[in-house]
Amino acid sequence: MSTDGPVARTILKRLECGFPDYKNFAFGLYNDSHKHKGHAGVQGNASAETHFRIEMVSKKFEGLKLPQRHRMVYSLLQDEMAQANGIHALQLSLKTPQEYESKAK
Repeated sequence: MSTDGPVARTILKRLECGFPDYKNFAFGLYNDSHKHKGHAGVQGNASAETHFRIEMVSKKFEGLKLPQRHRMVYSLLQDEMAQANGIHALQLSLKTPQEYESKAK
């Protein structure tokens, strides 16, 4: 599904500010909203951008446990998640460069 809508663009902009090194490593932003069409949590939501998956590698995650990494991303996107037509669900895969490299081998 397309990631060029207004919510996806806002996500990218906020991630660029919070994680300036994210483009140096593996990154993926996926709009999975089409997989959840008609679910109770999004009925009546006019937005086609409700469910996203982010796969990101950053040095900023070094020394942090998974919940801390998630909180970092959630804090950047809290406004979009609070809006009625904003992000309903966010799936995160957040790795350090070392974790990413060891997984690739």
